[in-house]
Amino acid sequence: MKSLMKACVLSVAMLVLMCGAAGAVDNFNAQGSALVPSILYYYENPDKLNYPYIILTNITGNTVQCRVVIYDGDGNNLTAFSQLIKGGVNWTSTYGISDFEIPAHSSRMFALNKANAMIHTIGYAVIEWKSDDPQLRKALIGGVQLHRKDGPALITNSHFLINNGDPF
Repeated sequence: MKSLMKACVLSVAMLVLMCGAAGAVDNFNAQGSALVPSILYYYENPDKLNYPYIILTNITGNTVQCRVVIYDGDGNNLTAFSQLIKGGVNWTSTYGISDFEIPAHSSRMFALNKANAMIHTIGYAVIEWKSDDPQLRKALIGGVQLHRKDGPALITNSHFLINNGDPF
């Protein structure tokens, strides 16, 4: 009887663990995506740094949900160092997120830029998007600007287009 009870308890425990793992599965279900190579980030002090800005524009008439995740050279997720920036009369920023919305015909800037984050890394980014419109196939265009500071002046180091400038 004790062994039957232990077996039942073990079975229930395994079932709970499996259900918990199933609940943790990411269900973003992207409709489109792009990879961004050559991400370079370092921060030594406010006058010696290098960081990327990923600028994304929604070219559709629908709001799209985006996910941008930047990975370092060892495959670690750097979302904790992210910054989402919305333009306008004043810039507004949200830190430490990877999921956000871009309204129809709007743009957002996603940066790996956290002051005093004393890290040096190379890596890549994965951009994914989805929409309430299941027929939508291409929704975003984008580019990357790499900025650096080596002294008091901010310099745009380089700029390149994501997906060769084609919608994805």
